[in-house]
Amino acid sequence: MRIFALTVFCAAMIFGRINALQAGPVFSTGSGTAVITADRTATFDSINQNGIDLSSYSEDNLSITVPDTSKVAFDPFSEAISSEFHYGDGGNFSYVTIRGTDSAVFDGVEFKFGSGWFESTTTPGLIWETLLNGTVTGSGGVSLLAHGSIVGWSDPDGFDELRVASVLVLTSTSSFGNLQAIALDDLNVQLKDETPTVPEPASMALWGLGSLGIGVIARRRNRKQTELSA
Repeated sequence: MRIFALTVFCAAMIFGRINALQAGPVFSTGSGTAVITADRTATFDSINQNGIDLSSYSEDNLSITVPDTSKVAFDPFSEAISSEFHYGDGGNFSYVTIRGTDSAVFDGVEFKFGSGWFESTTTPGLIWETLLNGTVTGSGGVSLLAHGSIVGWSDPDGFDELRVASVLVLTSTSSFGNLQAIALDDLNVQLKDETPTVPEPASMALWGLGSLGIGVIARRRNRKQTELSA
């Protein structure tokens, strides 16, 4: 009985640990893979000419900034030439930052990816970083990303900042300090539901069995001590 109880308890602890290890931001491609319901949207329709300051740009309670000015009227998405999107003129040595103007926590973010690194034979790389309360919660890079792809990030624990940049060739040394040239359009954000999370049934069951096993061991131990002292 003792072995069974301890086995179940350990299984519960391991199961919970695996769930914890699986937490964190997930990168995905394709519309609807990261955002089910868009709570906030930025279409960048007001960015319709060159020279607009993007260092303080905001739309629909979203701050989408880069220390640069806009450049439009070219093709960053492998489509017809567009004149309304978010792109820093000539790239820069920083990154685009996406946040809520009210410090909202995001559950998911999606946007159409484009790049100034555009040639018929070029598929650039994307580097990214998510943060929550100033702490990095995840980072990564994707190479050979097609222009016009819908890219997304989701995290059940939430994040309040996303940093993104496009590099010509993704390498192990690619960083936000390198020259980058990302273009964004049709940005959708889903806010984190602050309703307390209900534990998964399997996790609750394992935890309950483990607790029951410990209780059985305690009662058997108390009974044995009572018999010895009688």
